[in-house]
This record gives sequence, structure tokens and C-alpha cells, in this order.
Amino acid sequence: MRPRASLRRPAILTRRLLSLVVRGVAITSMSFAVAFGFLSGSTAPAAHYDPNSFAIGVAALFGASCGIIGILISRIRQMKSELRRLEARLDQAEDRNWEIKEAQERAQNFFEAQGDVIVRRGGDGAITYANDAFCALAGRCRADLVGTAFALPVDEQGDTTLLPDGTRVHDQKIAAPDGARWIAWREVTVRADGGSEMQSVGRDVTDRVMAERALADARDQAEAANRAKSRFLAMVSHEIRTPLTGILGMADLLGDTPLLPEQATYLSAMKTSGGALMSFTEELLDLAKIEAGRLDLAPRPFALAAFVEETVELLGPRAQAKGL
Repeated sequence: MRPRASLRRPAILTRRLLSLVVRGVAITSMSFAVAFGFLSGSTAPAAHYDPNSFAIGVAALFGASCGIIGILISRIRQMKSELRRLEARLDQAEDRNWEIKEAQERAQNFFEAQGDVIVRRGGDGAITYANDAFCALAGRCRADLVGTAFALPVDEQGDTTLLPDGTRVHDQKIAAPDGARWIAWREVTVRADGGSEMQSVGRDVTDRVMAERALADARDQAEAANRAKSRFLAMVSHEIRTPLTGILGMADLLGDTPLLPEQATYLSAMKTSGGALMSFTEELLDLAKIEAGRLDLAPRPFALAAFVEETVELLGPRAQAKGL
């Protein structure tokens, strides 16, 4: 607990009070000395003794002495009152200074308790304050850092962003003694006793950066796999279309020859199946175009009845085989 200021009375006020008492005693002594000299001179054999003058002189000296003593007493009271007032102000000042000191200690303890890295630098770049987290990251004690222009070794520097309030934000990869760490810095100018200082507050974001990089790698791998799939689909579609075009061409040539009605039906089903397979390969190509963002839709009319009839012919044999 802080000691009371009233128990530590200022020496300067005590000296002033002592000086006033000494002056009072001196003036009183001089007054009595003058009175004694007057009485001695008046009662001397060679002196002419006048009772009236003697009484007047004694009364005057006594009145002057009383007046001086009264002035001294009033002055002493004023000094005591001023002393009490100054002591009260001193108590208030001491209490205020104690509160400020406690607030500073609490703020420093708060900084030390934070997991963030905190460092302050003066205008010349020298470190004026560094918390325990910064000392641990630097691998040095505070006494070796304060007053020096020590800088953390940077392996990789991120982009710097200037916020509207003047705060600079950037990321750095620091080569710490226990391994590389990513630190997100926020730098701002603060007031100090000697002018202004640059306060840097850093937060360890290594886990976040590693997760973001892992996510970016996974996204790149997924995009590469997707591109490979698109290339595969396009290649397979072209490879299927080449023999399929030949099959449909031979079917057209076969249709130009004399056929029995049953053979013509089979040929029509074959051409329908081939056309469906050709449409499927084209849809594979369309899928690759969709993934590449290059698909253009072109609406066109078609015969719905013929489409349904072809679908029934295509699915009829399998339905008949299942007894449907």
C-alpha cells in the first residue's frame, strides 16, 4: 500500500515555519532589549527622570511589542493554514501520481500478458520497449534489445496496406529460433515523452497462412484435375466420333440398297442408336465447353412425335427383354 503523503511533510515548508519563528523571537528580543535600554537610561543617576515620559515610553514599547507579537501570531496562523492547504494539494498530487503509476503498471502488465508481439521504436529506429513475446521471437533478453536497432530476420515480405487512420498492415515470414513463423503486423505512430514512436503489434498467424496455402494447393490440384478431365473427355469424344461417323456412313449406304421390310426396320434402329451415340459424344464436347466457359446455345425446332417414336424404338428391345 502507498504511504500517506501527510507522514512525509515537506522540508521546505518546515524550514519556512522555523525561519518565521526565529524571526519572531528575534524581533521580540530586540523589542525587550530596546525597552530594557530605555528603562536603564531613564533610571540612570545622570538622567532626568520624568514619570509621565517614562510611562508613555513603556506603554509605547509594550504596545509595539504586542503589535509585533500579534502580527507574528497572525502570520504563523496563515503559514499553518497555507501549510495545511499545501499538504492537501500534495496529498492529491501524490494520489494522482500513484494512480498514474498503477495505470502504467497495469498497462505494462497487460502488454506482457498478451500473446501478441509488441515493440516500440524511436525516431532513430532504436527499440524503446519490447514485450516478452518479442524477446522470445528474437531469442534475446530485453536488456540486449532496448536501445538497439535490432530487426527480426525476414524470409518473406508480404504486401503493405495503408489504412485510412494511418495504420500500416503487412505480413512477414520471420526466421525464429524455433522455426519460421508468419507474423501479421499493425504499425501505428503513438505519442511518447520524447516525441513520437512507432508501435508495432504483431500476431502469429502461421496456422492461418499454412491453412490458406494448403487450401490454395488443393484448389490448384483440383483445377489441374478438372482440366485433365476436360481434355480426356474431349479426346474420348473425338475418338468415338471418328468410328461412329464411319458406322453411320455405312448405314446410309446400306439404306440405299434393296432391303426387306424387316431389314429396313433394323437399319432404322441402328441409325437411331448411332445418332443417339453421336448426340452423346457431342454432349461430352458440350460439357468440356461448359467447363471452359465457351458454350454457345443455339435453339432449333424439332419434331416431338418423331423424337418420342425414336426413343421408344431405342428402348423397346430392352423393355421387351425385361418383360415390360
